[in-house]
Amino acid sequence: MNSQFDYNIISDFLSPSFRERVIYELSSPKKRDKTYERFSHDVERIIEKKYIYYQDSIIDDTIKSEIKKSARECTVLSFDYPQGKSMSIEEAFDYLTNEYMFAVLVAYNWLIIKPEHEGGKGLLYVLRKE
Repeated sequence: MNSQFDYNIISDFLSPSFRERVIYELSSPKKRDKTYERFSHDVERIIEKKYIYYQDSIIDDTIKSEIKKSARECTVLSFDYPQGKSMSIEEAFDYLTNEYMFAVLVAYNWLIIKPEHEGGKGLLYVLRKE
């Protein structure tokens, strides 16, 4: 991700004790992997739980519809897109469905975190700020 705006959106959804650290790590190519590890294996510990809007192995069509009302485009952060990649919401949902490693989708007041999982369906975290 190239803009500070995106980093701040991500950090707003995180526990206060992780906010500055995550912004620093995402800003540094050498440290970025540490944040990826957190998103891959430590989601419950780093997110601000009050923002959890939905949790399941798939994103319900109703939730997708709500997200689409807020934003047409989003930024996806993953091992494939370490600097972040701008995508349409539909394209990003397809990417999340087919990705087995971690991925983070940032769209306006939404943050979707898909941790890394081995076999079966992993759990997705949909966070929303009013």
